[in-house]
Amino acid sequence: MGAEREPTPEEIEELLALLPGFEEPGRSFAEWSKGSVDWERKIATLPYPGYADDVNRFYRLIHTPQWLFYGYQELKPKALAEDPETVPKRCKRCQEKLS
Repeated sequence: MGAEREPTPEEIEELLALLPGFEEPGRSFAEWSKGSVDWERKIATLPYPGYADDVNRFYRLIHTPQWLFYGYQELKPKALAEDPETVPKRCKRCQEKLS
């Protein structure tokens, strides 16, 4: 079973617009809380991430029906490389890497 519908060009652009920000050198995607313990009330809070706004936006976008593919099947790279219909024989570099 695939996605309920294909993403629209606008939805694709919206998602792609976020990607350059993820490639910034030294980029931090989340700030971690330190966690705490309140011994009197017997409550412990574990450390947890607080994500940057664009990371949260990315997560929200990819968790909508048009981006979810429930029928995903793992590809077998070596089998694909050995299939002449999948990887043309002229792509020796591809086949060498997968051998």
